Amino acid sequence: MESLMNAKYTPTIKSTTDNMKAQFMNPETITQKDKKLSSQYKTEIPNEIIEEQTKKIPNLVFLGAALVSIAASAALTSTNRKNLGNFVGLWAPTLLCLGIYNKLVKIEDELLKLHK
Repeated sequence: MESLMNAKYTPTIKSTTDNMKAQFMNPETITQKDKKLSSQYKTEIPNEIIEEQTKKIPNLVFLGAALVSIAASAALTSTNRKNLGNFVGLWAPTLLCLGIYNKLVKIEDELLKLHK
């Protein structure tokens, strides 16, 4: 019994995750199509298109829309339409986050222009 307690466990079969890692980490299993799909340019092109359009929107538009959402929420809540008021009030944080994203895109663009 004592020899069983002192014996070290050595697994003879690899786990499923180890097999999957070995399969996907093996460069021979990666096809040319996979390389094209995961290339950096395929993922950045849609972002660049979206960012080019969002840079055109002034920052105050998002702030103004958030303030209108807050005011509309207060008005709806005061007229006993609480559920709709809560729904409209939840737009404000989303609009403010979009404004922050817009600002970050503009700052990144400025920094990239300065770096070049």
